[in-house]
Amino acid sequence: SATQPAAVRAVLQLPRESTADRFRTLMTLVDLQAFGPAGNVLAELNGANPTADELAELVTEFGSHRMLQLARTNQLAGGAELSEKAMAAAAALARDPERLAQLIATLNDPAPEKRHAARVDLQAAGVDAVRALVGQLALKVSPEQRLAISRALVDLAPTSEGPLLAVLTSENHVLSTEAARVLGHLQTPQALPLLAVPALMRGNAVAGRALFRLSGRNVSPIDAKQLLHREISNLRRGVPPFTPAGDGRINLWFWDNAEGSLSEEHYSTVEAGVIWAARLAQDLYVLDPTDALSRRLATVLGLEAAKLRQGYEIGVNDLALSAVVAQDVEHDRYPPGALSEVLAAALDGQYYGAAAAICELMGELSQANSDGRALVAANGGQPAPLAQALGSPDRRVRYHAAQAILAIDPQHPFAGASRVPTVLAELATGGRQRTALVGTTSNAKSSTLGGLLHEHGYTGEIASTGLELIRAARDATDVEAVLVDMDIRAPTIREVLYQLRSLPHVENVPVALLAPPGWLPAAEALTTEQELVLAVSRVN
Repeated sequence: SATQPAAVRAVLQLPRESTADRFRTLMTLVDLQAFGPAGNVLAELNGANPTADELAELVTEFGSHRMLQLARTNQLAGGAELSEKAMAAAAALARDPERLAQLIATLNDPAPEKRHAARVDLQAAGVDAVRALVGQLALKVSPEQRLAISRALVDLAPTSEGPLLAVLTSENHVLSTEAARVLGHLQTPQALPLLAVPALMRGNAVAGRALFRLSGRNVSPIDAKQLLHREISNLRRGVPPFTPAGDGRINLWFWDNAEGSLSEEHYSTVEAGVIWAARLAQDLYVLDPTDALSRRLATVLGLEAAKLRQGYEIGVNDLALSAVVAQDVEHDRYPPGALSEVLAAALDGQYYGAAAAICELMGELSQANSDGRALVAANGGQPAPLAQALGSPDRRVRYHAAQAILAIDPQHPFAGASRVPTVLAELATGGRQRTALVGTTSNAKSSTLGGLLHEHGYTGEIASTGLELIRAARDATDVEAVLVDMDIRAPTIREVLYQLRSLPHVENVPVALLAPPGWLPAAEALTTEQELVLAVSRVN
């Protein structure tokens, strides 16, 4: 039309034979704010019924920023729908296994420009490209192909780091070796403690060089044990193994040797810390199988991690365990005294999934031989750990402890025996207790509050760190209230609140934030972020 600006008329005279031509014209008109003609071109583009490949190519040629611009152009009806379809097509193309295989094959193309284009396209595919590259590494490939794949995995960092840390556990020597090589090149800090076993115990020279690169020195077995102990201690204190994602959760990767595949799972920071600590404890035990402490850590954390991943309702004999833990929980590997020490460690660390599993093992041990009665024998006048388990705040632990004692069938009184009828009666009647969770910065404060709550008919579950409170919440039943200090630590109050609200049986329970002097404004700010949270001044 003669009434249109000259620039618009010129754009409309450009060729519009292909989908790309039409999109180029469309976006130029959008830039000129000629939304009427742009709408006509959009209708023309849609009327041509572009294929998924053509839509995906639009994202490749023009970029996702142009799709975002189109989606945000409110004056253009249908623009957002086209943008969404194109982005979805591009995402599907990026994940297509055949295309990824072609890109990986092109990494060794004689033409430098083709190799570069393949690496760029693989980077755009993200985690799907990582899976495909790892899958190719697991096959028999030439040294040249292996080097090209490793370089592509370096390009894909940090996306590739989590999967490669999982691949270190692969029984495929070539695959685990390449993972060590790439992680060493990337200087991934989480790889440092995991390289000790392949480097020092299995003689993997590549892992040894990566270990040296990460540590800056030659690492001895003693150094490695100290490092692993330190890392495990940090994790048990609540230090997250990785930076949480935007939703506050941590993505962990696992390698399945039977399937030869990677999988990704999402956990809270506390759960991820337990699972990662279990992996390190297993390596600690491999470094020195004669060390009793390392053995206990590997067993307790391994069982707790297995329960976290597979479900607390899964029986110990049905758990899929790592080889190190599996061989140690067989009936004939742990004498009664050592098994009691493992249970004591689980109860002390509040690893109730592991404690329940160990009580199960104790019941089976008593049926397998006559040594079971030693499991209830007092030590120094104190009740045996199995008897102490009858008083656990976790119902599952109490149940399995009672079942184990019934299987043992003690013929003589033992310390803690008076708890057995109480637990059995509770289990038989499904006895309900009104529970209030109390978390303060000291056991003394928690105990005082717990006593006050008891006067009002509540059973107080007390904790002196954020981690203890989260574990108590996870294991408690019939929770009716939570009282927690604003200045609680390990983790801090915001993470504690997030973890509490992620538990189905606690998400709608009132939470009182106890604010010491100077903390009330911060507590009141938190009450605006979540429902059923109130701020209360606390007198020191």
